[in-house]
Amino acid sequence: MPRVLAASLVLDMNFYPRHVVDTSHVADLVHALETGVKLPKVIADRASKRVVDGWHRVAAVLRHHGPEAQIEVEWRDYGSPADILLDAIRLNADHGRKFSNFDRVRAGVLAQDLKIELALVADALHITVERYADMVVRKTATDTAANVTPIKHTIAHLAQREMTERQMIGNTRAPRMGQLRLINAVIDLIAYHTHDRE
Repeated sequence: MPRVLAASLVLDMNFYPRHVVDTSHVADLVHALETGVKLPKVIADRASKRVVDGWHRVAAVLRHHGPEAQIEVEWRDYGSPADILLDAIRLNADHGRKFSNFDRVRAGVLAQDLKIELALVADALHITVERYADMVVRKTATDTAANVTPIKHTIAHLAQREMTERQMIGNTRAPRMGQLRLINAVIDLIAYHTHDRE
C-alpha cells in the first residue's frame, strides 16, 4: 500500500459529509498512535488527492508526527465529483463515528449542489428515501440567497423558512439539542450551584 505525505492530501469540506472534524476523536486517535497502534489506510481520489475517507486519521497523524508525516493511502479513481461525494457518504455511513442527523442532511445539501438524486444519497446513508426526504424537510432552511442549509435541532422551529445572516451564525454555534432541554440544563446548573463561576 503506498505511503504519501499526509500534508499533501486535500481536505475539501465540499466533499466531507460531516459538518465538522471532531477534535476529541482526533485526540483519541493521537493517543492510540502514541501506544503504537497502526491506523487503517486513508482512501483518496488519485486525480485530486481529495480525502474520501479518513479525515480524522489524517488530522491525527499530522498532529502526532508533524508536517513530514507519511500516511498509508488507497488511491481510487472516480468518474466525477458526484462519485467522490457518494463514496465519501457511503464509507462514512458504514463505519467510524456515527453520523448525526445534521451530518446526514448536510450530506444531502452537498449532494444537491452536485445534482445527485436524493435516492442515491439515501442509499449511501442506508436509509429509505421516504425517511430521508422527511428528514431533509424537517432539518433544512434557506439563507437570504435561497441556498439550502441544514439546521440543528435547537432551531428546528425555523425549518423551511428563510433565515437571516444572524440566525445562520446562531445555527453554526448552536448545540445539537432541543431548546427546552438546553434551557433546563442551564436552569439546573444554576439551581444546583454546579455552573462554572470562573
